[in-house]
Amino acid sequence: MSLNYLRKMISMLTILLLIFTSMPRVYIHCKKYLFYDVFYGEGFNLRRDVYIRVANTLRLLRHPNQIPEYALHNMNIKNLTGDDWILVLPPWGPLPHWFNDRLYDKYPNYNAFNWSAIQWSKFFDLKSLSMFIPVMDLIEFQQNSNNNNN
Repeated sequence: MSLNYLRKMISMLTILLLIFTSMPRVYIHCKKYLFYDVFYGEGFNLRRDVYIRVANTLRLLRHPNQIPEYALHNMNIKNLTGDDWILVLPPWGPLPHWFNDRLYDKYPNYNAFNWSAIQWSKFFDLKSLSMFIPVMDLIEFQQNSNNNNN
């Protein structure tokens, strides 16, 4: 990785932390959900790399005492109380390199295989990912939200 790339990533994480520290506090302790997404057409490895960076940011939001002093830039972190943040994973697909003629022959009916909204649990063990920070697929979040509304 280049030094410029690392500087950009640190700047992005600092901006995220600044946004979160400026949020008004309404609840003393509550569940909060962080949603993110990547640009359409980004590849598998880049999506996985973005997850790693967002997961680390969420870890710091859950445990603000672990934020390195040099990253704070004299920022007041009293608003970061270590709330119960949960990362909601964006659905996968369609990725351009997943398509080729052989796949279209195998699935001639477009509805036979849904190329979008593929859950992370199809590729990764979410229980293992949740050992670092709590995660859930978007569909699971939607189901939980629907159950809470009924």
